[in-house]
Amino acid sequence: MSRSYDLIIYGATGYTGKLAVEYMAATYDNSTNIKWAFAGRSESKLEKIKQSILSSTLKNIEYFVVDANDDEGLASMVQQTKAVATFAGPYAIYGSKLVKYCVEYGTHYADLAGEPPWIKSMMNQYHEKAISNQCRIVTTCGFDSVPSDMAVFCIAKYIEDNINSNCITAKGAFVDIYGGISGGTIASGMNSYNNWSEESLLSEREPQYFVPNTARNNLDSQDQSSAQWDEEFKSWTSPFAMNPLNMRVVRRSNYLLKYDSDFTYSESQFNRNIISAFIFSWINCILMSFIKYSFLQPIAKMCLPAPGSGPSQRMIDHGFFHFKCYGFPKDRSCTVFCDVHGRKDPGYYLTARMLCEAAISLSVDDVHGPFGFVTPATLGAPYVERLKSIGMTFNISVSTFQVVLFGLSIGFLILLSLTMSRRYDVIVYGATGYTGKLAVEYMATTYDNNTNIKWAFAGRSESKLEKIKQSILSSTLKNIDYFVVDANDDEGLASMVQQTKAVATFAGPYAIYGTKLVKYCVEYGTHYTDLAGEPPWIKSMMNQYHEKAVINQCRIVTTCGFDSVPSDMAVFCITKYIKDNMHQNCVTAKGSFVDVYGGVSGGTIASGMNSYSKWPEESLLAEKEPQYFVPNTARNNLDSQDQSSAQWDGEFKSWTSPFAMNPLNMRVVRRSNYLLKYDSDFTYSESQFNRNFISAFIFSWINFILMSFIKYSFLQSIAKMFLPAPGSGPSQHMIDNGFFHFKGYGLPKDKSCTVFCDVHGRRDPAYYLTARMLCEAAVSLAVDDVPGPFGYVTPATLGSPYLERLKSFGMTFSISVVRK
Repeated sequence: MSRSYDLIIYGATGYTGKLAVEYMAATYDNSTNIKWAFAGRSESKLEKIKQSILSSTLKNIEYFVVDANDDEGLASMVQQTKAVATFAGPYAIYGSKLVKYCVEYGTHYADLAGEPPWIKSMMNQYHEKAISNQCRIVTTCGFDSVPSDMAVFCIAKYIEDNINSNCITAKGAFVDIYGGISGGTIASGMNSYNNWSEESLLSEREPQYFVPNTARNNLDSQDQSSAQWDEEFKSWTSPFAMNPLNMRVVRRSNYLLKYDSDFTYSESQFNRNIISAFIFSWINCILMSFIKYSFLQPIAKMCLPAPGSGPSQRMIDHGFFHFKCYGFPKDRSCTVFCDVHGRKDPGYYLTARMLCEAAISLSVDDVHGPFGFVTPATLGAPYVERLKSIGMTFNISVSTFQVVLFGLSIGFLILLSLTMSRRYDVIVYGATGYTGKLAVEYMATTYDNNTNIKWAFAGRSESKLEKIKQSILSSTLKNIDYFVVDANDDEGLASMVQQTKAVATFAGPYAIYGTKLVKYCVEYGTHYTDLAGEPPWIKSMMNQYHEKAVINQCRIVTTCGFDSVPSDMAVFCITKYIKDNMHQNCVTAKGSFVDVYGGVSGGTIASGMNSYSKWPEESLLAEKEPQYFVPNTARNNLDSQDQSSAQWDGEFKSWTSPFAMNPLNMRVVRRSNYLLKYDSDFTYSESQFNRNFISAFIFSWINFILMSFIKYSFLQSIAKMFLPAPGSGPSQHMIDNGFFHFKGYGLPKDKSCTVFCDVHGRRDPAYYLTARMLCEAAVSLAVDDVPGPFGYVTPATLGSPYLERLKSFGMTFSISVVRK
């Protein structure tokens, strides 16, 4: 029979169901071929959703008033659609009849069920009939268990396609999560233990609970219950509430997709050290006790979210997750990793999208997996692409085995260091240079003994450090410590970084004075910030340390000064405004320096010269690749080559020319898009304002000549005679009277308006303001609830907390909108 709809969302009046309707309305409007409707049991609530969520152009979207026990209504509804996505849980109460009629009428079904005994009961009743009627019943299509199941699918597929082998062992772990706890999931868990107490305990004891008895390989161990060290992850791990269900789903995927007859899978969560792993093991045990035992459930209900409720808007906006998984081929010649990232709250916001896209995939995609009671992984590659469309990323990396003789001893030392308390929030390194001294002055006046920020400073000359202490610090701050540490002193650097949460380093060129500091910060899980202007060195460090920084849960943030904070944070503000106020993505952004007055940084010039001298070919490659800081596989290749001549900009209504800072700033902003997922088609370019064509033409040539003196070794000696030397600085007059004005704009997807962001700073930008930008980045890393990812990141990933810190010392960010 003909079906009127591709998808019906059932349970649309609950919190996550409403998010699903919002998503469908925004993504599958009248311009798409997807026909959908929504349903629930309360007509008044459904009508309210229609009036409040759907735009005037979508008022033709229909809804069904159907109770979960209305046999006639359910039967009629499922016959009119190819697939149902149901958000109405607990599913043992509100899902059984819906499954029954979906199977009976050959309608695909997807849910968020977290009740193993109910899932097993439905599986036993309807699996064979679903096969006969050629429909798929897919449970656990949300944060339980999509990241786990699809990560293993990607690994198994990679091993099969590229190594011509089967995946025989896989392990997964949640590296980091921030988001709301789902009241519906908690209610489902409680209901499961209340109605099937013995069966629930059986599901815990049987690792392959969702696999028919005759097909089990009985190789999986019992669920992890305590702190354990994982050699491949190089991390301590502990059990996590979601793991038991996820593991059983992945093992059923192996049964259905035949990864290997000897396949095993286990799952946990990352911990920084053995102490945190031990603590989280106990927390998990206590939390699960409150869900399992009926006499504790009333207490849990008082302090845990109720079904139908949801997190704050802030938690939705700043939520994220990072799941990491690895697998071995049969010969164990390598380890294949898959990192899964998601932006925004995972338990509600992303879950709504995961389930909607699963149902759409069932409805319209060429799904190759089997029919019957199946898993998310059986939806295969089409579903992976749909998950990517909602902003999730699946990154595959391969590590070959190496024997490291002293690995255990090094690991033990790292473990000891991570269990140490940190004496300081921030250490300012390179404090004896000009900008470093400005940083110490700023920290002394802003974070004195009346604040909770504990800081110290460091450098390689004890006499200069002592002089700073005596001349800059007041009598009340003479207790501020300093460290005498050379940039090549392995033992000194290792000791220093273990004592602080974050390092702000002013010691450049960074290719000379920064490499070992990055190494030890990553090794000991210490946040790091710098002012690096050397793209090849940044890329080299990124390649070496990004993954390890993710694992050790630290952030390495380069370019935290006048290069590239104004550009990166302006675009962050624009994309956030467009998303928050227009519910769209920013697809195109441009920036331009309107006016700048201040000193030219000798350290930045020295860094640039060193970069072209040490890596001439790589420096030229950095110029030719607009998305140089974006992994090759993630580039959209939509950005044009850097501007090299005078051009008219219609949005700015100004002639523009290239500016020395633009190339680095553009590559940093494009990495921010890769990390923060502004949009898959996002582009960014940058220039400087000019009054007219003649001045744009002249400044284009001035920029070309200036960059030639920095690039070419035979001209560098001449440049050194008239450009500032590293460690020097501008006059006091220039510091006091310096300023900058940067202007950016962005377009939403529908290009209905232009969103501008004007960034102003008073006082010299390259020294005075730069010292403050870098210090506040480090303080933010140390003490703020930073929403962005770990690893080798950018200023924009520090988000709104960093924005407020920039405003605290006088920078302004002004948004304005011009409608088309």
